Amino acid sequence: MNQIRMAVVALLCTTTAAMFSTITLAASDIPENFEQRLSDFIGPDYPISAIAETPLDNVYEVTAGSRVLFVSMKDELLLIGNIFDTNRGVNLGEEKQKEVAKKLAEEEISQIPLDEMIIFKGKDSTRHITVFTDVLCGYCRRLHKEVPELNKAGIEVRYLMFPAISEQSYPNAISVWCADDQQKAMTDAKLGKPVQAKTCDNPVEQQFAIGRKLGVRGTPFLILDDYTVIPGYVPAEELIKMMHM
Repeated sequence: MNQIRMAVVALLCTTTAAMFSTITLAASDIPENFEQRLSDFIGPDYPISAIAETPLDNVYEVTAGSRVLFVSMKDELLLIGNIFDTNRGVNLGEEKQKEVAKKLAEEEISQIPLDEMIIFKGKDSTRHITVFTDVLCGYCRRLHKEVPELNKAGIEVRYLMFPAISEQSYPNAISVWCADDQQKAMTDAKLGKPVQAKTCDNPVEQQFAIGRKLGVRGTPFLILDDYTVIPGYVPAEELIKMMHM
């Protein structure tokens, strides 16, 4: 790089929960070029939906996709980081991000028809989890081996496709979706067994796009039935406890 145009460093501030609040800004109140410069820096995967003032001078809370950032900007310098509540020992960015991710998950997942998911349901399922998966993903395969345990505990597993591991992920996802027996094809693929190559009308591309919007960067990516987002593998035993089953 011939010229460094921006420097990014960590921001660590302290405040109290009682004092910390934000006020969403109208477009006319946002500093000139702030949104455009930040958008150019963080890229199109994180569309900015809200900018709010914080009690700290020249520090703004930015909601970008499913992420919450605290940002300060001056001249060619851009500061992105976290704000901590030292009384509670809480990262306020992570706390707010969980709220944003949960709301976004509800908006997106609630609109997906069940017949566009590959579902593993036990006899007495009363709860469910939605899982973005890649059939080549090692931790996805580990979770899939525990599906019978989840089903036995009353938890239905609803799969959405997020083929991202390799070039084979996408055609494999389509073959599984288009199989006559989707559940068997999913299980075979996750056992490393060959699945007959097939194509048909399928929602794989749409599901991948939804995953990107929700901030999926790796699989498995779990969403509980209260829309709590869990990025990454969690053993069945822990999931069962988390869902009070």
